Amino acid sequence: MCRIFVIACICFCVFPIGSLRGQEGAPGVNFQPPNWPTLTSAIADADRLDPGWRHADLVAKLPKPNPDEDAAVEVEAIYQALRASWSIPDLKTHPTPQKPSEIRTIEDLWLNYGAIDGSISPPPELLKAAREFESKFASMIVRARELERFKVGRSPTVYNVNLYVSMLPAVQNSREVRHLLSTDSFCRAILGDVDGALQSARAMLAISRAIGDELSLISQVARIACVSDAVHRMMFAVDRGGASALALEQTQAALTQEKKTPYLLIGARAERAALFDTLQKIGEGKIDRKFVLKTDGDDADKRKPSSKPDPVVKYDLGFGLAHMNTAVEIAKKPTWLQAKDWVAWDLHIETNSPKSAIISPALSCSLFPAIPAIRRNVCRVGSVSASCETILGYKRFRMKHGHWPTKPEELATVFPEGVPIDPFSGQPMICRIGPKTLVVYSVSLDEQDNGGNLENYHFEETGTDIGFRFSRDVKN
Repeated sequence: MCRIFVIACICFCVFPIGSLRGQEGAPGVNFQPPNWPTLTSAIADADRLDPGWRHADLVAKLPKPNPDEDAAVEVEAIYQALRASWSIPDLKTHPTPQKPSEIRTIEDLWLNYGAIDGSISPPPELLKAAREFESKFASMIVRARELERFKVGRSPTVYNVNLYVSMLPAVQNSREVRHLLSTDSFCRAILGDVDGALQSARAMLAISRAIGDELSLISQVARIACVSDAVHRMMFAVDRGGASALALEQTQAALTQEKKTPYLLIGARAERAALFDTLQKIGEGKIDRKFVLKTDGDDADKRKPSSKPDPVVKYDLGFGLAHMNTAVEIAKKPTWLQAKDWVAWDLHIETNSPKSAIISPALSCSLFPAIPAIRRNVCRVGSVSASCETILGYKRFRMKHGHWPTKPEELATVFPEGVPIDPFSGQPMICRIGPKTLVVYSVSLDEQDNGGNLENYHFEETGTDIGFRFSRDVKN
């Protein structure tokens, strides 16, 4: 997976890409537009607000676990073992990435049956496919489930001189291990091993930790994808019934710990460092600007630098760094306090970058990541995670006391760090206890309580909430 591919997908461009040089040939001309931040002031702000913000500094801060304690090393080893086993369609006939056929068979059987939750009895052919999957991949599943014990990881990324074309194979490869654990969790749940299904889901969180604080926003997007998949597998398993109190407690604790990861802040810092490093190298003649957003042709490692320094890029760099400084400061805030700031961030870029300027900031604008959109997805995943965490706590209390918790002192016994918070509102997750169901949800993007009208994927639709509905009739 290449960073630049993701930039093409998730980055926005305020202005069309064009020449930044304008009239740079005229000697003695000051090209600094009056309303742009200077590079000197932008660097000073970054040093003051967020010391150690450059790419080399961020790399130095990354964890350095021992190989036998590094989740990334173990995930890569499992992936290499899987490569010879997956039945993956030929990419020549299937150019779009395909899941292994064993997984697609299981998923198709379930979807064709029309099941949408864990309380429905699976058909015999699906049970047969699940047993065959568990048998075929038994040895690798055992190893993958042990990932649960790994607490930290460091992806072995080799950074290109042009950071935007650095490859992230470890992030890509971790997806296959996630597929293995996700399918294992599903199969165990329908075969009756609910505790085992929860363990596999917790191991999926370790894949998120294996990616760790990798210095790119797409890596953090991959992390939250792991969390989202794991949470839905957890809820599917819990819906089947029969989970032990210990398994519920361990799963709740794993979610409580994972939600402390500042995905958006990690990604914003990484993208700021990449933008500064890349534009600085363009100015020094170490990178040719025409290769920054280009991935076809020769290998990125073999691309020749520009034939001469590009002094005018410093004005673009001052503009870009200043706005990324603002992005990092916004990302430091709780998610529920960020929404209006991101709207203002977008607007400020547009209104303070006149197309009529002698120098257009096209390059920095094309490198600005779509952080506001990713923030919404971070909140979505945080909402489903908080919903699952809340349901697990409520279920643990009910198993012990025979009724749902309603008083603050009762909630404190299963939520020692407090009732999970809605990432959209900053308030405790909404809980509705009905005659047959417990519904826990977030108010979602419209920040309105829509009565538990749940929509976890198309969550940008107004009038919807994000969360889960749990049956009170499911046996403990």
